Amino acid sequence: MPDLKLGALCWNQYTDWPSLLEAGQRADRLGYDTLWTWDHLYPIVGSPDGPIFEGWLTLAAWAQATEHIRIGLMVGANTFREPSLTAKMATTL
Repeated sequence: MPDLKLGALCWNQYTDWPSLLEAGQRADRLGYDTLWTWDHLYPIVGSPDGPIFEGWLTLAAWAQATEHIRIGLMVGANTFREPSLTAKMATTL
């Protein structure tokens, strides 16, 4: 039987950066296998003008600040971006 994997999804909306960074680091320290956020262009709950961090940049920052956890996007806004830009953002990680 395969090992059970555990992941965490951290909303990147209606939060501040220190809290979002700490959530990623804590999931890493606790031994979670994967850490996820999304790449919605505006918040999916509350006001569409509310605060939200861009998904790819969140992943890049988590990659720098964590040691073992695998990171990824649950949703990508690929159809709203030029394909070459999306590819460049992915290869940057």
